[in-house]
Amino acid sequence: MAHQRGYDLVEVAGSSFPPVCRLLDFGKYKYKLDKEERKSKAKTLGVKELRFKLTIEPHDLEVKKAKIKQFLNKGHKVKVTLILKGREMAYKQKAYEFLSNFPKSLEGNFAVEGNIKKLGNRFSTTLVKKS
Repeated sequence: MAHQRGYDLVEVAGSSFPPVCRLLDFGKYKYKLDKEERKSKAKTLGVKELRFKLTIEPHDLEVKKAKIKQFLNKGHKVKVTLILKGREMAYKQKAYEFLSNFPKSLEGNFAVEGNIKKLGNRFSTTLVKKS
């Protein structure tokens, strides 16, 4: 009957008695399942990263703060990374001070997740929205 109508016979519930089967186009059904899976993966929120230098200008800092607030309000985590290059590595203490004072300068309901991490010439911390 399935072949006469141009469909496939697909077992829906094989463990029940009698087994339940449906007549459907299996290629179309598989495509729908894959499409739903891709859509659900796209909705997962990840970590956004913004990079800074110690010599950032005040206006540029304000622009990046606004972007961070936007990401946090959407539900993303934000990784704030400070990069030191060359002779700036002598000012590691300033990097720690910048990253420890940065969340306080963001007005809002935000929290720091974990401590400041150092990886080579990069110092980073992660911000999340308090629930």
